[in-house]
Amino acid sequence: MAGQPERRKHRRLSIRLPIECVASLGDRRTTVRTVTCDISSGGVCFEVDSEEYPVGTSLEMEFGVPPGDGHSPYPGRVRGTGTVVRVGQLEDAASTSRYRVTAQFSRTLKLVF
Repeated sequence: MAGQPERRKHRRLSIRLPIECVASLGDRRTTVRTVTCDISSGGVCFEVDSEEYPVGTSLEMEFGVPPGDGHSPYPGRVRGTGTVVRVGQLEDAASTSRYRVTAQFSRTLKLVF
């Protein structure tokens, strides 16, 4: 919103990376494959078709990382864990069944090639 100060601690990068999330929901685990909306060193945002991930849900995440100058000439994977901190239904009339999930990383991500 206009006029409100920025409260984020980490700079976000608007990038669409493939992500697989495994959520611990009580006595069951569910897996969703989607793409990120944005990512920072503190967390990630992605969209899903269900509001099944309430605030406080523990996530195991794995991201696909394309090759690039400065990190690797080969594609790789990044793994991490986190907790859902925000869930909101998208306001776009064409996307009324889509939800945006924001998760905070629990520890530093690990790069795997």
